[in-house]
Amino acid sequence: MQLEAEIRADPAQRADRFVNDWQRLGQVRLTMQRDGDTKGAREVSHRMAEMAKGLERDAQVESLLRGRPRELGIKSELGRDLARDLAASMKMERRRSFGMSL
Repeated sequence: MQLEAEIRADPAQRADRFVNDWQRLGQVRLTMQRDGDTKGAREVSHRMAEMAKGLERDAQVESLLRGRPRELGIKSELGRDLARDLAASMKMERRRSFGMSL
């Protein structure tokens, strides 16, 4: 409980946790897609989209993550907010994985 309290209080630790969770879920999603589990991949994509949306409520973490687009697997555009960049990357991945054209 003490460790969780420290993580919640420290934006840098929250950012590290976000990156770790994002990367882990991204790998899970890719494995599911490769194995043909489209329903599971969709559920993981939804979870990732919710994570991205949650950044809108944590400006400190979003600010720290702006400097880490490569770790998040996105191309961040200057002037756009990170939550939108992450959500857009999820939409593009879903289109590619389900055979839809951009």
